[in-house]
Parts: sequence; C-alpha cells; structure tokens
Amino acid sequence: MTSNEKIPIPKMNRSRWGHPLVFIASIIGLAGSSAVYYAQIRARQKARNIFLEQSFYKEALELTQGYK
Repeated sequence: MTSNEKIPIPKMNRSRWGHPLVFIASIIGLAGSSAVYYAQIRARQKARNIFLEQSFYKEALELTQGYK
C-alpha cells in the first residue's frame, strides 16, 4: 500500500445537522457542561448553608456566655 492511495471513508447520509457524530458529541458536551454548572450551584449552596450554620452557632455561643 503506497502513501498516496486513498482510504475510502464510509459515506453516511448527511442530515442538515452535519455528521451524526458531531451531533452526538455536542449533546454529550452540553450535558457535561450543564452537570458542572449544577454541581457548582449545589456546592455554593452547601457552603452558604454551612457558613450560616456556623455563624448562627457562634452567635448563640456569644449570647449564652453571659448566662453562666
């Protein structure tokens, strides 16, 4: 086999979306990016809840120090 021989590329019926693999890859990419987006939102909410909890307990401790 010489280097200038062309390897036949299997013909796929082209839709108006282009190659089917490009369409599938874009769906996978979209799903991945939305998963990352929602994970960041959840992490932010969790961090906020922990911070509010800590500040609540700190304030409660400071308030109860006077009642010893």
